[in-house]
Amino acid sequence: MRMDPSELVVAVNPVHHPAPRLTAAVARAGALGVLELPTGDARAAADVLDRAARWTTGRFGVRVRPGCVVPDLPDAVDTVLLADPARSAAEFPGRRVLVEVVDLAEARAAVAAGAAGLVVRGREAGGRVGELSTFVLLQQVLAAVSVPVWAAGGIGPHTAAAAVAGGATGVVLDTQLALFPDAGLPVELTATLDGLDGSETVLHQGHRVLRRRGRVCSNCPPTVSRTSWAPTCGPSSPRSARTWRSPPCSPAVGARRARRCAVCGTP
Repeated sequence: MRMDPSELVVAVNPVHHPAPRLTAAVARAGALGVLELPTGDARAAADVLDRAARWTTGRFGVRVRPGCVVPDLPDAVDTVLLADPARSAAEFPGRRVLVEVVDLAEARAAVAAGAAGLVVRGREAGGRVGELSTFVLLQQVLAAVSVPVWAAGGIGPHTAAAAVAGGATGVVLDTQLALFPDAGLPVELTATLDGLDGSETVLHQGHRVLRRRGRVCSNCPPTVSRTSWAPTCGPSSPRSARTWRSPPCSPAVGARRARRCAVCGTP
């Protein structure tokens, strides 16, 4: 099946921060912009959707993660990027649903539940990730399913080309876009991102997170691995390893809690 060139790059708002202006800019650049929906607030979700629809010429997508309250979607939204394992593609009739997966079992289950495509999140990605590298997971999934597959995690200029050459429909960008003004991130956050080299992230309970300075509690095993993989994606991208997120038990990223674990945030 011949794909639209805009399918080669799917650009998601970085760091779980809804950015309708960035979504519109991505669409103008010829890629598929995906708006991150906020969690727990239907009015806020409707507001960012309205702005994205007014500012975007043509189609765009939305990303739905755990805790999102999804309002009525405008006609311009033709793609739903589903990042909530508890929800299924059947909840979004009439729209193409791409499902984020971290292993082969999830990929097969998503396709069986009606997913039109998959986004594989290898261990280089941020947030919820798999145990395998993006390229190994990509090859496993491509051999098992017949739907389009996008690669997320460890994506830079050269690895993007390699992923497509290896069979991916395209690639997913997120934190690579964090330093663009249209992302709308707070200055203190972009300053932190700009100073990272990728060695500051750790794997914790299936998530890649930013490790704050401080002690590590006894609940976090010494086998938690740090990443040294930190490609860039152009002069305006952070030098970090993909996206980062606080685990549910931790305080906000960047908060200084000297008496809490630097990985999981527990006292």
